[in-house]
Formats: sequence, C-alpha cells, structure tokens
Amino acid sequence: MKVQRPVVLATCGEDGSVRVWSVPQGEQMMVLRGHQGMVRCLCWCPDGSGLLLTAGEDATARLWDVYNTLSGRGAGTCVKVVQGHTGPLTHVTFDVYGSVFATCSEDGTAMVWDSGTGTLVLALARLHRWWVSKAAFSPSGRTLTTASDDGTARVWDMVGDVEEPGECLHTLLWDSGQVNDVVYTPCGRFILIATHMAANPERECIVDPTDAKLLCYRILMWSAVSGRILRWHDGHMGIITRMAFRPKDRAASQRRQQEEEDDEEDFDTLITTSLDGSFREWEVMPEGGYDGKSRVEVAYFRGNRVKGRAEMGARARAAGYIRHNAGIYQGAIFDACFTSKGDR
Repeated sequence: MKVQRPVVLATCGEDGSVRVWSVPQGEQMMVLRGHQGMVRCLCWCPDGSGLLLTAGEDATARLWDVYNTLSGRGAGTCVKVVQGHTGPLTHVTFDVYGSVFATCSEDGTAMVWDSGTGTLVLALARLHRWWVSKAAFSPSGRTLTTASDDGTARVWDMVGDVEEPGECLHTLLWDSGQVNDVVYTPCGRFILIATHMAANPERECIVDPTDAKLLCYRILMWSAVSGRILRWHDGHMGIITRMAFRPKDRAASQRRQQEEEDDEEDFDTLITTSLDGSFREWEVMPEGGYDGKSRVEVAYFRGNRVKGRAEMGARARAAGYIRHNAGIYQGAIFDACFTSKGDR
C-alpha cells in the first residue's frame, strides 16, 4: 500500500533554524535546530524520501529526516553532519537521483558527498579565485557546473567521461561580473549562467537609467559539450538572483513525437528573479531560433530604489548580492521555484 506523503514547505533563516510548514494550511509542523549561525540554503532530496539538506554559515551541511518525524510534530532528526569546508557554506544541491550532493563555500571550493553515508566523494580543485556561490548537476549527473564571484563558471567531470573524475572541463568566462546562478536546460545540452558587466556603447543591453555605474544584467547560454557561448538574454535591471526551469512531462512529449503530433511546447519555460523587484518568464528553445526576450514580466513588488546596504538586511549581504549598490529596489526577489509537476 502506497503511503501518502504530506505536502510540506521548508524555510531557513538568520536565526539558525529550519522550519517545516504544512501546505496549504500554513501551519508550522516542526523546527529543526543544530546549525550555529545563519542557515543560507536548503533543498529536498529528489527521491521523495523526505530527506532535507541544509547549508550553514557554520561551514557545515546537515541532512534531516523530516517525513519519519512528522507524526510527532517535534524536533526533526539530524541524520548526518558534513564537515570539510574552511569557510561558511553558500549553497547545496542534490543530483537528479539524490544519490550525491554538492556543497559550495566562501573558501572558494566545492565538494561532492555521498547522500547515504555522508562521506566525501570528490573535492574539486581550488581553481576559483573567490566564493563559489552556486552549483548545478547536469540532468545525467555526469557533470557539475559551479558559479563563482570571481566572474567564472566551471564545468567539472564527475565520472571520468573526458578527464579524470573531478577535473575541470570548461571555464565559462564572459566578463568580470560575479556569476550569481547557474542551471542546465532540461535536456542537459546547454548551461545558463546569470551575471553582469559594465555597459558600453559597443554592447547593446538594457540598463537601469538611474544606475550610476551602468551595469548590464544578462543571462548567457553556453554549450555544455564545447563550452562555447551561444546566445544571451537581457531584460532585468538588477542582479539576477535565481533561475528555474518549469518541469514538464517528457514522456508525454515523446509520445506525441512518436505519434507525429505537433508538440505545442517545443520550448522550455525559464523563470528568473532579480533585485530589481521583478520576475520574468522566458521561452528557451534548444535550437536557438528565438529572440532571447522575456515573454512575461511581473513587477508588482518593485518599490523605490534602495541607496544603502543596511536597508537590504543581512540576507542580502550574506548572499553577496550587494557588493555594490546598483540595481537594488525595495521588494527585491531572491528566489523562486516550481512545484514538482510544474503547475504552480
């Protein structure tokens, strides 16, 4: 008999706690404590086991068994504490199977760990010159791409397809701006990074007219195989904080193709959030035959421009989003994601 899992939402905060809430009731179900300092990031294991991974300012990652302790509505069980970095963690992420996860740190490194045992699988070379802010596994799990404040993203071989496991395959470098996010397209053939650069007359891009430094905020698409840049997407007027693709039914799409029916969705839907107080929806087509412009912009939350660092709070400072004061608005949006079905 299949056990019906509850629908829950997890949040983390500056107080060092992780809270689990029921959906859609909004009732707090448990509080997870253990990190010493701010909890910067969390993610659920994609295998549906209810394993929750959190990253702390205390340089540790923790694995929590949430579903098996929900019935008591008390403190959750921490099943693993992962230590190895010398600086605060910035990001954690599972591969698509949930068998391994990656940790990123202010110490300029990323590490890959076994989800079952908590043991170190790969310690990637310290090639980044500054914080490693994000990481993303390819859909196959055979490569990992890391994003850094040093202005580069790096593609790493996880299994030894081309180089030895843990070797860097490509360095994705376009300009000097920090890379704030990285994501693979659902097909795994392309890598998107969110970055920014100083605008100049030779580069056509959208900038905030009130931005004294005239920074251009851009999404870049690269080939995951060759490491070559293919196209870019402009539209935001502030640092792009998050990119996420909408999940779609690949099996149904393949059936339609086999039956020689027209596939109404021959593109992938990407959403982005930004410190400019807006989020945008983009149509990303693998063959590249599109204009690179967003289809939907929602800016209900955008308020006045913020002039000072203190007004953004510790969350923005810790995330590294406000090393400069360009393109930051009241109502800045830090994150967004789809449900597993992609309907919300």
